[in-house]
Amino acid sequence: MIYYPDTNNVPSWANAALGALGYNRNPAKLQLLIRKMFEEATSTIRIPGSEVIPVPLFVPLDGTNSEDYVARVEPSALGGKKMAEYLLNFVQSENRHVDLYVAPPTISFVDR
Repeated sequence: MIYYPDTNNVPSWANAALGALGYNRNPAKLQLLIRKMFEEATSTIRIPGSEVIPVPLFVPLDGTNSEDYVARVEPSALGGKKMAEYLLNFVQSENRHVDLYVAPPTISFVDR
């Protein structure tokens, strides 16, 4: 699953796309949609004969620390380390609470 982009509007090749998605004005909207995709799509993937472990990468890369990113949308070395540690701990854990990341209904974020 994808992680949240950096919420700080620093120089990036991705600024035009993030701006078009409204991320510069209201990052909570896109973050909600990322959580909904995780909840309703990624978390429901089933492959016969395999264990699919949905991992919410927006937990370690939550968009609040610019040092975790390069160009707002790519993990830095620090961000990559955080993701790797989170993945390892998550996959090895007996207690995976994916339901903790359930997003509220998206209708509340529709522009009127």
